[in-house]
Amino acid sequence: MGSPESQTLREMIKKQREAAATKTLAEKRQAMDEMSERLFDLEDDVKLEKTEMRGVPCEWVTIQGCSEEKVILYLHGGGYSRGSIFSHRHLAADLARLANSKALVVDYRLAPEHPYPAALEDVLAVYKELLKSISSENIAIAGDSAGGNLTLVTMLALKDEELPLPKASVLMSPWTDMKLSGKSYQERAESDPWLTNEAVENFAQDYAVNHDRAHHLLSPLYGDLAGFPPLRVHVGKDEILMDDSLAFVEKAKQAGVDAEVKVWEDMFHIFTFFGRVMPEGRKSTEELGMFLHNAFHK
Repeated sequence: MGSPESQTLREMIKKQREAAATKTLAEKRQAMDEMSERLFDLEDDVKLEKTEMRGVPCEWVTIQGCSEEKVILYLHGGGYSRGSIFSHRHLAADLARLANSKALVVDYRLAPEHPYPAALEDVLAVYKELLKSISSENIAIAGDSAGGNLTLVTMLALKDEELPLPKASVLMSPWTDMKLSGKSYQERAESDPWLTNEAVENFAQDYAVNHDRAHHLLSPLYGDLAGFPPLRVHVGKDEILMDDSLAFVEKAKQAGVDAEVKVWEDMFHIFTFFGRVMPEGRKSTEELGMFLHNAFHK
């Protein structure tokens, strides 16, 4: 059984999921931001600075005393239809502090208003702009859930364009297969307090629309992963996306990638997101942050 804090959060997430059934998309987006506002306060030494890169809204997250020469490009989750700079800046800040770097959170366009390839186009534009002033050796990409998908397809698109890939990557409960083919979609349906098969199917429909979901820029599980940078994946054992992580890391290893996955007992979808209010999430954040620290500074 998880910590008391994780049990409390599990019940909160269940209630929020039930309440969301009657909400509009705009209300769901607002609820995600409001949850972060209730739970996560940033420290006084965290500086936030809004910016634009090639027309894409972003936010710099800088920690006093941390290196400004290393950058974590952070891609938030939310099923490609919700999530924002505001909802995820706390996690970007925590990873940046641990990695001795700064972070850039991308406010990419959301579905269904902006389906595929809008989000990917936005992130590629930002990455290419970063490359004008920062070596790829000083960039890492991190993402959770759909942001994990976006992290991986961004690297596949960079490969397609023969552009330099980042130094490293960390992924939290990444969505790697829009075909929803993993057994955990059925086997973990009752234990996942956050995601349902219906919700994930709707996310896929809204973003992919009529595109082939097996395309590597929608489902990175089916891409050519050779040449990918070192990456680490954390996933909860109770979530329907567990097999997405396991299958992806196995394929990455077969392609010669330095890839590892850690499955956390009794943990739910993107539990790392709650690192400021539950010990398992805190430990996960610390491990992923230190992996990025070692990639940047050793």
